[in-house]
Amino acid sequence: MTSNIQQLFDALPPEQSGREWVRLDCPHCVGKVGKDDRKRCLAINTESGWFGCWRCKVRGRIDVGERLQIRPPPETFSDSNTMSLPNGFEPIYPRAGVPAQVLEPHRRYLEGRGISKAVCQAANVGGVIGNNYWLGRVLVPVERVDGTLAGWSARAINDQVEPKYRYPKGFKRATALFNKSILSVPTKEPAFVVEGVFDALALWPHAVAVLGKPTNAQEEIITRANRPLCIALDGDAWQEGWAFAMRLRVRGCFAIPVKLPPCEDPATLGYAWLCNAYSSARTDVKNGD
Repeated sequence: MTSNIQQLFDALPPEQSGREWVRLDCPHCVGKVGKDDRKRCLAINTESGWFGCWRCKVRGRIDVGERLQIRPPPETFSDSNTMSLPNGFEPIYPRAGVPAQVLEPHRRYLEGRGISKAVCQAANVGGVIGNNYWLGRVLVPVERVDGTLAGWSARAINDQVEPKYRYPKGFKRATALFNKSILSVPTKEPAFVVEGVFDALALWPHAVAVLGKPTNAQEEIITRANRPLCIALDGDAWQEGWAFAMRLRVRGCFAIPVKLPPCEDPATLGYAWLCNAYSSARTDVKNGD
């Protein structure tokens, strides 16, 4: 039973190995449920070798061998107060000098997502050279308000690579916010609260990212904002965004939820669309709708 899964695992490129889970199309689904798996229902833990398919329920364990050696470098195990970027980190767009050619695919990926050179420089977006664990990923540093590093989000530039996102060990996502400093700016202009760092980069500098769904700890921080908030979670999370906005408003924070179209996110809709949606939703609130 495990031989064909072992072959699939052994054929994985090195950048997919490490302490994470990988997802693959299950070779047993066609025999057990009568249909090919095209949704990568098979999950393999690259540290322990345990695997399981959420569809046909096949279970077992394979030999991960030397792939266990490909792990985050020691500096990523640091305490959150002493976090430092991984060895080999280079800015995507250096302010001076010739950019490393090895990061050219990273630049093309960012350009394809509409992230400009100026935004990349302002947010210190980078990539890593000579470090297999972070190879082929765009690294977006997440700083505290005081400018110290809380961690980073590392997004694979190849959509076929799993997991798409990686974070350093010791990075407490539940208590971190990307671009958190804009919350303290006293203005009547809204700050958009979005899920991912790439949504925030696309709306730079008008958005703060919760790195997933908002947590209780993040709520405590966001409640203290000195400006109006527009809660703009992805289109499939409308109810969660609405509930989050209501909790903020109960605590005295001016927060307006906007409903994104299904399967859409703030990055694809853009700043102008979100501003119009915010203005419309704010008018509805004033009218008591």
